[in-house]
Formats: sequence, structure tokens, C-alpha cells
Amino acid sequence: MFRKLKYSVILVLFCVVTIRAQKGEYFIHNYLPKEYNQASNNNGVAQDKEGRIFIANQSGVLVYDGLNWQIIALPDLIPAFSIINDAEGNIYVGADNGEFFTIEKNKSGKYVSVSLKGNLNSNDHPQEPIKQIVSLNGNLYFLSSDKLIEKKGNSYRAYAPQNAFHIRAFAMGKHLFLTDVDNNVLVLDNAVMNYVSNTESLISEKAFFNFRINANTFAMGYRNIGIYKVTYDSITPTKTKFEKWINNSDDELLESEFNNGCELKDGNFVVTSNKKGAFLINKNLDIIKRLNSKTGIYEDNVKSGFQDRNNNLWLATYYGVSFVELNSKLFKYDRQTGISGLVTGAAYYDGKLFVSTDKGVQFFNPVSNMFEFLQGFNKQTWNLTKIDNDLFISTEKGVFIYNGKTIRQGNDKRTFCILSDPYKKELIYTGTDEGVDVYSYIEKKYTYIKTYQLNSPVLSLASDVHKNIYFGCASNGIYYLNYYRSFLLDSIQKKEGLPQMLGENYVFTYKNNLLIGTDSGVFAVRKRADNRVECIKSPEFYASTKSSEIFRAAELEGDLICSQSYENKKLNRIENKVIYITSENGKSYINNEITNKLKDTKVNLITYDSLNKTTFICTDEGLFLVNKQKEKLKRSYNFFLSHVI
Repeated sequence: MFRKLKYSVILVLFCVVTIRAQKGEYFIHNYLPKEYNQASNNNGVAQDKEGRIFIANQSGVLVYDGLNWQIIALPDLIPAFSIINDAEGNIYVGADNGEFFTIEKNKSGKYVSVSLKGNLNSNDHPQEPIKQIVSLNGNLYFLSSDKLIEKKGNSYRAYAPQNAFHIRAFAMGKHLFLTDVDNNVLVLDNAVMNYVSNTESLISEKAFFNFRINANTFAMGYRNIGIYKVTYDSITPTKTKFEKWINNSDDELLESEFNNGCELKDGNFVVTSNKKGAFLINKNLDIIKRLNSKTGIYEDNVKSGFQDRNNNLWLATYYGVSFVELNSKLFKYDRQTGISGLVTGAAYYDGKLFVSTDKGVQFFNPVSNMFEFLQGFNKQTWNLTKIDNDLFISTEKGVFIYNGKTIRQGNDKRTFCILSDPYKKELIYTGTDEGVDVYSYIEKKYTYIKTYQLNSPVLSLASDVHKNIYFGCASNGIYYLNYYRSFLLDSIQKKEGLPQMLGENYVFTYKNNLLIGTDSGVFAVRKRADNRVECIKSPEFYASTKSSEIFRAAELEGDLICSQSYENKKLNRIENKVIYITSENGKSYINNEITNKLKDTKVNLITYDSLNKTTFICTDEGLFLVNKQKEKLKRSYNFFLSHVI
């Protein structure tokens, strides 16, 4: 009813990425000064026990509850330079002029700042900005260049440098390490500042991040000399050893002018920088993701990072705040990453991600973070299929085969889709303008066998547990090769239970069974006594899709992702969306996690890569990737909106 053939405008995009780096870009929302109506410069992020986000801002402290912004002005309108939440979710702020505060609510429920500086003797008052707050052993440490303030419960103690403290201190094990610039590398041990032996070469160097690799090994990032390996001595911390760590990230990180770091709950680490955004690095010290103005954040000058209780990442930047959905099933590649057309297909091949578009074949280069054309291949492409360690490319000009080095042409007939018979690996079926061609592929030799003339374009191919091969036609219902009848060509039409045919019926495999996307929802097939099959409403998915057109669909580890068109009678219009149907214990329900982000996207194809457990959603707007998470996050609070985009 609503279906229109879409194969007239489709893309071939070939993306090459290492499997580790090719899951796609995160969804990012940039909160700019015009939204929160305060100063542009932000320095840090924290979260209270109710889930609200607090941001150290040049105008004071911003508060965001998922819907509304407010400002907590500090005395004399001084800027906030650092912020932290303790284990109980209490918020502490470091500010200009050596001021530091806790944030509380007054009797009327309004947030106010409460100065803590008065807990010190006047001689111990810091005068310089509090640039960092560190939590260690249940205590808090407020650091400025002229003082280190230790807060133990309700008691306070000040430590002073001989020259000046570098504005970063680092917790390693049970000890706090910091540098008295041009004097000593120090460790705080039992309320005494002690010199760390054999660190003379580092007294003029400034470290800006410290990444815990394991209990006794840390990667400390020095701005001018790169990453050092720190072997922590928990018994005698003054014997902690510092030595240069040869790694693959140094050159790029040094060029970025890094300024801070944030450990993530998955064991990776975020390094922020003044010039090149933020970097995600793993414990091998490899850069696994770059977050910058090319990949979605608004500002490349990132001051700090913070992971919230939903495991998402907040970046405080020189111009606004960026929210990065680390804890999401959905990722994307789009025009910002170099995709040059309408995406029609995608596949992992040879450790890389390939996509097809109407402009040709491209691959993703993880170093440049951009898609590049594959050997100048610019033919309109409809699909990509990995077969026998080769990549088959379905195009307007025929089938092409890429072996990782060269591209050769297999035939010159317009081809929309390809299926390798899972039960006879040497057989390949190709959907063409007028039916299906069958080929053998033995020892890399592509040989024509026969044609099934159907007088209709075949836009989808699938197999099932009965070893049948199904052909989804643009207008003539569904044909199939019946395994139980010696592969006799048979069909599924209205009399076999197929709904009224007003367009294409899309065939796909779900848990090795055949499902059909129709104008009336998702249908299945079952074998009859005469060894033919008939069409029935899908027991799992019909209820969630009835009365809507299912144009494309694919599995995701037992769930279903499909494109849906339906009539919105209230607005008197046809609406398109991608729906995610979760199947659990024989029941299914719609999971709205990805729906809003993909509303009104024009879907061309949805496919499932079972090896990498990834579903590709190929659209006019770009390539979207869905990775099913193994465990659902249990939220420990319910105030802050879990989805702020």
C-alpha cells in the first residue's frame, strides 16, 4: 500500500576499518551556550545522587536535569574551574581565588554554594584557582598551584610547595602523587610529602593524565615527553618507578596538547586535549576512537571528561558541553565521515567494513576517520556479500568480485542481491531485473548454470531450515526452490496465505527460519503435508507490525529490526520509522531505544552480520550499526532522564 520500489537511487559504500574501530560513530548531542544561556567555557562535569548533571562553568555551576538548565552563581560571580562528586553524590567545586565549595539545597529547595575555605587557618588559605579535585581513600584533595587542601571528613589540612604545584595530582593505589615544579616529584604518605627517588628528570615536566593499567602499573601522560610507565610501590611509595613507555599513541597525543583524562568503567580511558578533541585509548595504549569536530562534537578544545551513571560520556569544552552516548546499541557513519551517496549495503570483509552506495564503493580509514573510494570503483552498487573469503559486489553493471587486492567482473547483468546457498556452498543465486541466475563458485571460478525467468525484478533472496531458496519479487509474490520436491520452482501467492500484494514482499532469514516483510506486517511460512509451504502470521512479530508495511528487516541476535511505514490517521500522512522488536521468552515488545534517532530515515536495506553480531541499517542518510548489549544497565536513580537527546 505504501511501498515504493527504491532501487532507482541507492548507494555503494565500501568502508574499510579494523573490526575494533569500525562499529561506527557515537550519537552526540552538543549543548551550546545559547541553550543554557551562560558563558561558553566549561571545565568539568559531575553528577549528584539524584542523577542531575553539574558543570563547572565560567559563570558558576550549571545544573541540568535532562530538561531544564539553571545556574548556581558563586560569590563575586567567580568562575568554577573544577568539580567532583563524592561516593554519596555530594558535589564539590573548585573556583577562582582559592575558593572551594560544596553545593547544597537551602530550605526553599534552591541550590546554593557553601564555602569551605573558612575551615582553614587564614595562613593556609589558597590564593590561586583550585584547578583540580581528587578523591582518594574517601578523602578529597583540592589542588591549586600554591596549596593542596586535604579534606578528611570534617577536618582540613593544607600542604604548601617550595616552588609551585603543577595543577594535576594523581591517585595511585592508596597514595597521592604530585609535582612541585622544578623541585621534586612528591608522594603524600601518612600526612607527609616525600620525595620520589630517581625522578630528577621529571621535576620540570607536567603530567596531565594518569591511566590505571592494573593495580601496580599506570600510564602517565606528560605533555612534552609522552607517556611514561609508572610501577607503583605500595609498600614504599617513594620507590615508585617512572620510565618511558614506547607506544603507538605518543605522536598523535603530543600533537593534540592533551590536558586531562578520565577512566571509563569498561577499562578504557579518555584523554582530552586543547587542539584535537578527545581520544579513547585502551590498555595497550592504542587509540580506539577519536571524538572531535569531524566525528560530532562541536569544539575541539576539550577541557575534561566525565562518565555518568548511565555509562555515557560528558565532555566539558571551551564552547559548550558535548554528550556522547557510549552506552548505546546504535552507532552511525554519515556525510561527516566521508560517505558520498545513498547507502545501499554494508559488510565486514578482511577485517574491514565495506559499504555500497549509488556513487560506488568506499572504505573507512580509521586513521583519517573518513571513508575513501575503493580503487576508484564508482559504479552504482546495490549490495555487498561476503562469499568464500571474497567480496561480491552487486551493481547496475553486473557482479564484481573483490579478493582484497583486485576487482574483477563476474557478469554484466544488473544485479540487486546475492545469496550463497548455506547448504550447497558452491552455489550462488543472484537477483536480477527479470528473475534469478544461478552460478557455481569453485576454486574462485565463477560459472553460469541456469536462469529462472520470473518477469519481475528479484530484490531479496533467503534460505530456511527446510533448505528451500526463496526469491522476493518486486510484484509477483514469492517464488522458491522446493528442496522436498527436487528443487522444483514453486510460489507463494494469495491462495497460500500471502497478504494482498500491493508491492514487494521482502524475504529474510530469522533464526534459520523464513520471515516475510509485507504490506500487512511480518509473516512466516510453515511446511504443509504436501511438502509445499504456506504463509502465516508470524507468531513472534505479527502483533507488533500488523497493519503496517515492513519494507526491510533483519535479525539482531534473536531480536528484529525492521523499517515500517504506517498511516498516521490523526495527521493524515504516511510515516516511516525503524522499529526494534525485542523477543524474550516467546514474547516480543517494541524497544524504543533507537526508534527516535531513526525516525523519517529512508531505509534501503537492513542486514545482519552474525559473526560480528551487528545489524547494518543502510539509509539515504548514512549507515547505522546496531550492536546488541549483553546486559541491561540497572539504573540506581530515576530522576535524570536516561535519554537526553
